[in-house]
Formats: sequence, structure tokens, C-alpha cells
Amino acid sequence: MLFLTFVMDRGYVDFERLYLFTRCSAFFVVRSKENILLGRRYSHPVDRSSGVRSDHTVILTASESAKVYPDALRRVTYFDLQNQKRLKFLTNNFFLPALTIAKIYKSRWMVELFFESSTWCTLSYVMQFQETFALNRPLLGSLYGSVRPCIAQRLLCA
Repeated sequence: MLFLTFVMDRGYVDFERLYLFTRCSAFFVVRSKENILLGRRYSHPVDRSSGVRSDHTVILTASESAKVYPDALRRVTYFDLQNQKRLKFLTNNFFLPALTIAKIYKSRWMVELFFESSTWCTLSYVMQFQETFALNRPLLGSLYGSVRPCIAQRLLCA
């Protein structure tokens, strides 16, 4: 069975679009913005030695956000020891371990760093294809480890 997971940075926090992913049975992991208003429903146990600091089931409390995304979300907080940064992620995946959610986002980060440091992907090459490809697009992947840039602007579901 293949599970699609959209992995996005903070700039892609759009709860209407995220709810469309949920309704289409797709998963997402997105880095959370600091100003998102959330109410905690449940706290789940975590192994703090893994870097995971918290794993909460949350709901959106801002009326406009709650209107477009009425379901519960999962907020995973992870401390990146290497960069000394606390990262917070929102996801609709309640099945995977919290550490796996953080690793999924880290995979996105590694792919982006690869494209930034790649010698075959020169500035003129990117400019030539700027209509169909842009850096920092959402990444689409599966639990099998394949990750590729997602070029589509909209997700259509039946």
C-alpha cells in the first residue's frame, strides 16, 4: 500500500489546502508557524532522548482556520541538536511515530540542500525551466523513501 505524504515548509501553511489533502486521503507534514493558535486535546508520551520534545493532538482555535480545517491535527516538537533549533511540525498522520514525522521533514530538508549544492542544476538551467519548476516547492514522497518535487498547483480528488 502506498501512502502519499506532502512535505512543506512554513510558507505553505494553508489550512484550506491542507484539509483538501486530508479529504483526499493524503498525508502532510508541514513546519508550523509560531502564530498559529492551537488548543491541546491530548499529550502522548515521547522518548526525549530521541530529540522529540512533545507529541500532541491539537485543534485549531482561530475561527477562520477552524472553519476550513475542522479536524484534529498532530503537533510534533523536535529539538535539532546539531543546529540547536526547536522545530514544530503539524501533520494529519496519527499512525507514524513522532520521530518518524521529524525524519520525514528532515528528508525534505536534505533534498532541498542537494538541489542548492548540485552542480548540474545551474542558475541558467533553473531559469530556463522556471515555468514548470521552482525551488522550495512542496515535496511529494512515500513511505518507501522516494521524494520528488511536486509541480502540480492543485490537488484534484474524485
